[in-house]
Amino acid sequence: LKAKYGTVDNLKKAWGNLASDVTDFSQVPLFKVEYRLQKDARGTDILEYVTQLETEMLRWYRDTAKAAGFKGQVANYDMGQSLRYSVVRKDAGVIFMHAYHAHPSNYTVKGSTIDQSSSFNNASLIFRGLNSAHQINTPIVVTEYGNVFWNQYRYEQSFANGAYAALNGFDGLTFFAQPIAVTPSTRMHPFSGMKDPIIQANEFLTSYMFCRGDVSTA
Repeated sequence: LKAKYGTVDNLKKAWGNLASDVTDFSQVPLFKVEYRLQKDARGTDILEYVTQLETEMLRWYRDTAKAAGFKGQVANYDMGQSLRYSVVRKDAGVIFMHAYHAHPSNYTVKGSTIDQSSSFNNASLIFRGLNSAHQINTPIVVTEYGNVFWNQYRYEQSFANGAYAALNGFDGLTFFAQPIAVTPSTRMHPFSGMKDPIIQANEFLTSYMFCRGDVSTA
């Protein structure tokens, strides 16, 4: 705040009553998480500060991995769908994102519930969320996605994700998780495809629409 405003008077002009008792920058109360959602100067300053920290952290991870000899791509924040993450990711070189339709409230614990609506009821929010992170001339890879068991419409997965990813020029899709069995399993689980015939069929269709190119980029 001191770097941005220079003087307490400038801070008071921006923050108004939120800084009425402040006479020195050291007296500014510590930020609380809920402040970042408030549509005022303080909320804006918090988000600017967090964005700066996240950008610096991603740069540190990328530089450290490169210095260690890693030649692959390094990215982060693969859940953030707010526009400010476009600022954080803009120099990453690649964008990783993940999203799900119908997430169990408590996995397989007794009493857990899951949404039973179609992934197209909300105009394919699962893919619109992924696509909101798309940046021009930057590869985008979906590191996790799925229409989760036991949602009754999970047969839509290949269309709600694979077809739209092809249509919008995505660079990679990774279903989460376990599309093939490498350990013994006797029943279907949320997020697991190896014992789920519906998901297996979805992967088959996705391989044609997305990988083979039966759906082309618009």
